[in-house]
Amino acid sequence: MKSLRRTILVTLLVFFSTANAQEFSTDHLQLMEDEELLSLFNEVGQDSIKQEKIARVYLKRAQKENDTIKMARGYDRLARIFHPEKNIQFADSVIALTKDIDNITYPALGYMLKANQYYINGNVVKSTEEYFIAYDFALRRENIQQQVIILDILIFGKGNWGSKKDALVLQKKRHSMINDLDYIKEIEKATRTGAKIDIKQLLINDKISSYENFVFCYLNLKKADSAFIYLDSAIIEVNKYDWIGKDVHKSWLAQASSELNFQKGEYELSYDQANKLLDDNMVFGNNSRMNLYLLKGLSLLELNKYLEGITSLKKADSIYENSRIALNPFNRILFEKLLEYSRNQKDSKLIKHYQDKLRQVDSIFKENYIFFEPNFIRNFETPKLLGEKEELISSLELQNKKSKKLTWVFLLLSGISLGGLFYYFKRQLIFKRRFEQIMASKRDFVVKKDALEQSRKNELSSELIKNILNQLDQFEDSAGFLSTEISLNELSKSFGTNARYLSKIINLEKEKNFSQYINDLRVEYAFHKLEENRLFRKYTIKAVANECGFNRAESFSKAFYKKFKIYPSFYLKTLEKEEGKMN
Repeated sequence: MKSLRRTILVTLLVFFSTANAQEFSTDHLQLMEDEELLSLFNEVGQDSIKQEKIARVYLKRAQKENDTIKMARGYDRLARIFHPEKNIQFADSVIALTKDIDNITYPALGYMLKANQYYINGNVVKSTEEYFIAYDFALRRENIQQQVIILDILIFGKGNWGSKKDALVLQKKRHSMINDLDYIKEIEKATRTGAKIDIKQLLINDKISSYENFVFCYLNLKKADSAFIYLDSAIIEVNKYDWIGKDVHKSWLAQASSELNFQKGEYELSYDQANKLLDDNMVFGNNSRMNLYLLKGLSLLELNKYLEGITSLKKADSIYENSRIALNPFNRILFEKLLEYSRNQKDSKLIKHYQDKLRQVDSIFKENYIFFEPNFIRNFETPKLLGEKEELISSLELQNKKSKKLTWVFLLLSGISLGGLFYYFKRQLIFKRRFEQIMASKRDFVVKKDALEQSRKNELSSELIKNILNQLDQFEDSAGFLSTEISLNELSKSFGTNARYLSKIINLEKEKNFSQYINDLRVEYAFHKLEENRLFRKYTIKAVANECGFNRAESFSKAFYKKFKIYPSFYLKTLEKEEGKMN
């Protein structure tokens, strides 16, 4: 569903108020001011011929003035109007021009444009890699607006292919960013001089997209009632909204409602909503059109209207065949149902067709799952294609065996030292041994109960202790420790107790003070994320620290070393070396 908004999210970075209708001769365009050209580019929308003419006039002027940023803006516009391969080439021009320049917008926007084109081409992995690079630049250049937009995309990827709980944690972080009192100032800071932009409407758009993200997260978590609460909040904001993409938001919310109703078993309502969107032509993009025919078909099957349902599913399949579409896990059921239908028809040619298609889809899904969440592949089920399932599992087991062998090779090599560099290698050896000890260990923590039991007798009721411990478990499971705003007082209030009781229980149960408890949770989270997610390993140490709740990289490194006796930079490099040896 979120592909509906992807183009809007990128476009909003450079969208400004429209101009009146203009003559499009080159001579006339050359008489216009820079901002007039950029506004006119937005006004002509999907007319790529006019847009190219405007962009090339702007680019030629920038080249004559030898203005690097203006040249980047020219290539930026050209990177939006052709087929994906050509657009990627223009995005690369943006990146090449600006990669060594300290600018708040570029080169991050170049990577974002490039990522969007890879997604349009159906390459989710490559798209996400480019978004990750863009996010790193947005962090370094302190462009909050870009961070918010990129987080939207990363939440989508994580929600589909990784941990759905992690996606929700990420969304809560994004939501807090746009509700920050300084957010409007951050938007203004990221807006170029002379640009015209409706800050109020942009803020509403960001709130809408945030509520849509909550809908998406709770839909994936199979919590339809929670999703509907945020869907209603989004509708309220849409009614206040009068800017770019309003119809897209309305369509997205209606489509989400149809999918949620299907999840709840309200098949008649789901069918009616999907059918109305298709009949009213309130659909944006082939991806959404395919999903709506899929929902319509599945609902009809549940309503025992088999032939009508199969007809809708075939329409969805036809759209997929004739389009470049990045599938999500829910879409797989389309090919399962059509394979089931072909078996019922005893059509061997059709059976083979859908078996091949499912294998192709599973191959893509496997790559996405491994990229976002390596461990998820172990539970990646293909019940109708047992042979393919065994192939996937065998592939993963082979990777695990290679990893173990390489670990032992690494351990042996770590003992090598040279006389002249004895101190250096000795220090590295110590770090490597610590790394191996950490990786080999289950990191089981033995909790000593004696002091706590004595405390229960002396002061705290067992019911209170049990309640607080349960809430601490929930706090850890939801990754609440990633918030930079967490404090002993705030957490105790949310638990319905006082800071002294909470501190005492943490001291006795966890055998550490509150600050150590939070820091340990954060660095353990970082440790596992870096180990499991190669996307996360592309972050700078500062960015990793920020993602894990630390305000400063130094504090993160110190806490990491205190916990694991190696620095995060060494840990990161070692993981990268091991992966390099495996490839």
